[in-house]
Amino acid sequence: MGNGRHSFPACLWVGCSDSRVPANQIIGLAPGEVFVHRNVVTLVVHTDLNCLSVVQFAVDELKVRHVVVVGHYGCGGVKAVLGGRSVGLADHWLRHPEDLRQVHHRRLEELSHEDARADKLSELNVVEQVCHVAQLPTLKAAWARGQAIAVHGLVYGVRDGILRHLGATVEGTVDLREWRRKALLELWRASRATSGLHSHCAQDPVHRSGESCTPHPFAP
Repeated sequence: MGNGRHSFPACLWVGCSDSRVPANQIIGLAPGEVFVHRNVVTLVVHTDLNCLSVVQFAVDELKVRHVVVVGHYGCGGVKAVLGGRSVGLADHWLRHPEDLRQVHHRRLEELSHEDARADKLSELNVVEQVCHVAQLPTLKAAWARGQAIAVHGLVYGVRDGILRHLGATVEGTVDLREWRRKALLELWRASRATSGLHSHCAQDPVHRSGESCTPHPFAP
């Protein structure tokens, strides 16, 4: 910040490295109002000390109130996984969404369009990463001491500029196995409701890129 003061954003954004998914522009917040971590495909892996350090700093030092895990439709890494295409060294990193693809292989193959399968795997990955964040010792310790912090799963549409909430939010210590079961059930129920159509299954939009939103749900 130009005045030299520290910023204390209310939101940590964990998203994809894709250049089409810039956090501040999408949610309409100024520099200093959102703390950002990005990597390929949007992953929170328990061996990734870079990501874990960002989460710990955001929760313990910045006292963020929201952690938003943001995937996006049209993700190149997800498409590489579904197409079985090697991208080099990043293949090791993409083993994580590949494992997720294998778990949901039968249902993904029931979707008639390639883009629909890719977008659904992006949604499934967001739900999984919300679980990973909620399992971190940093989050468990914060909730144990009464710190108010929520973890949300969202997905961004690069085609329409809309940030959608998947209805996947964890606000404290819960049975994550049961939470995951219900979240996945809701995603697949939405898929059945739009069977045969390339239609996104996320819930109500949170924000449209480029528009102002006051009060903003993740503003300081």
